[in-house]
Amino acid sequence: MAHGFVLSKNTFQTIDVPWTAARTVAFGINQSGDVVGGSNISNTPGAAGDGFLLSNGVFTKISCPNETGFGTYAYGINKYGQIVGTCLTVTGTGTQVHGFLYENGAFTLFDYPGVGLTNTYAYGINDAGDVVGTYGDSTGKHAFVWQQGLFTQIDGPGATATSAHGISNAGDIVGEYSVAGVEYGYLLSGGVMATLSSTAGTIITGYGIDPNGKLIVGTMTTGSGTSLQIHGYLLAP
Repeated sequence: MAHGFVLSKNTFQTIDVPWTAARTVAFGINQSGDVVGGSNISNTPGAAGDGFLLSNGVFTKISCPNETGFGTYAYGINKYGQIVGTCLTVTGTGTQVHGFLYENGAFTLFDYPGVGLTNTYAYGINDAGDVVGTYGDSTGKHAFVWQQGLFTQIDGPGATATSAHGISNAGDIVGEYSVAGVEYGYLLSGGVMATLSSTAGTIITGYGIDPNGKLIVGTMTTGSGTSLQIHGYLLAP
């Protein structure tokens, strides 16, 4: 069984949803300590599940209307309680992954605009309501930022796949991009994309940035071959 967690003041707190689930994953947290994430009924890839909000010790299940397949995941939450995430819904021609904005008990589904595009994933939201995420087309996977109703595409240098996971209140964006199968974490600030680095290991993702843009979290690797390990990190850029 897989568990979510919150790390606060060097203390880990395990998170498990109260409904039947084989795993619980925590993805986002706001300034009030409200946590969002997802759960699955089994550890099988693509298993059905629901998103959740954990606020003041109380779990609320989050499920998109007309969802199917793996269901709903809640990835990000801002200080106003606006939640973004993804859900798989049934369409006239099959299924489609959409981004969603959830507030005051209501869902707004959205997709990156264009013809011939594939799934849209919403991963992060700042206090201004700016949303970052990922979408796919025939050339690969691209990151995006959605600000005041306008979408802007983001791609890493020479990348075949780029994702955006977090955005600060100043508009700084973190994520990762892939070149020839090698992943790099990045910080996009003031229109300049910088690859994240650390002497402790090789940073491969940027998963979150705090509202003030002072701290970044993600994953890094150490070692190689059979000694390869993946760790979380906290970085002050």
